[in-house]
Amino acid sequence: NLLEDTRSAERWHEVRTVINLGEMPPENEPKLTPDERRVILDWLNSTIELASKLRQSKGGRVVMRRLNHNEYRNTLSDLLGVSLDYTQDFPPDGVSPDGMLNNGSSLQMSDIQLEFYMAAARAALDRIIVTEDEPKVFRHRFTKSTDGGFPDGVQGANDLGRHRQFIVRMKNDYPEQGKFRIRTAVRVELPEKKGPVPKLRVRVGYRPDTLVDMETLAELDLHESGEQELEFVGRIENFPLPVRGQGKFPGLVVMLSNAHDEFSQSGKTQERAITAEDGKKKKIWEHGMGYPRLHVEWLEFEGPFFDYWPPEEHRRILFPSHLREKREKAYIRKVLKSFLSRAWRRPVNRKEVRRYLGFYRKLRPEFPDLESTLRES
Repeated sequence: NLLEDTRSAERWHEVRTVINLGEMPPENEPKLTPDERRVILDWLNSTIELASKLRQSKGGRVVMRRLNHNEYRNTLSDLLGVSLDYTQDFPPDGVSPDGMLNNGSSLQMSDIQLEFYMAAARAALDRIIVTEDEPKVFRHRFTKSTDGGFPDGVQGANDLGRHRQFIVRMKNDYPEQGKFRIRTAVRVELPEKKGPVPKLRVRVGYRPDTLVDMETLAELDLHESGEQELEFVGRIENFPLPVRGQGKFPGLVVMLSNAHDEFSQSGKTQERAITAEDGKKKKIWEHGMGYPRLHVEWLEFEGPFFDYWPPEEHRRILFPSHLREKREKAYIRKVLKSFLSRAWRRPVNRKEVRRYLGFYRKLRPEFPDLESTLRES
């Protein structure tokens, strides 16, 4: 039985190999005829292949495995209502021999992986369940670029074109957590002949030194001429952030560009000298012939941005209730029942809720408030 007898399976595998190589039977024994050799190899090949498939088969059973990075990130985003890269610090997922990332045999849970998953869950709940007072909201309005002379010859300008982008930098007053909102007014000029429409690209990040670390917040094709007011919303945690007090160019940077013309090498483009507002001479790139034009009138930045405090994602877990102040145990029971039902995607029974409630009550004396205790539970 090749399936149950591993030693026998290895021996027959060796037999097949030496027959294929012509090393069996030995020199002092009669040689196999071609028909005999074919019959033996057909039997060995089919028997070994069948045993191999049966050993790999799970008999229709579902293999227990951990969620891979994408699955865990999507699960937390759906459960908590906030899309963040919760797994950015995780070690790489195991890849199966056929290159799959969701193979149960390759997605085992080691001690160190469990630590990463637990740390990600704690960090996520630290962001969602808030205990701080309402944070300061930073608001800025810009009518012209604050910076220029960026890498790759990019200049700060209101007219977006080849090597010209609208660049603003907030040195100290910017958020590091929560939603932010960018509003801007742009004037669109389409070419007379039918051609490409301008594509407004909005990027957020910072400038460490000679490099620029930016991520795209949005790209939008603008099909109509004239002035338009636009709004874009994102989570600041999803973008590169500077380390405060470090770097030659401190602060958060927002850049607007016309993606169709920002580094174009085609068209009849050339540099020309102009006199800047400070009276100094400088060179700028002309617009490419036949390219659409974008002019930024103003840009506003607001963050952290929320309709009320605590924010919606917090209230989704710790919902308002008269029980909170008078009957904490009853309130937490309702909170756990609601949260566990969403996490497990099925109704939960009293025994399951009671187990987590008992854990909460055991931790309660160690934490200063309800929120901190629930985050750890």
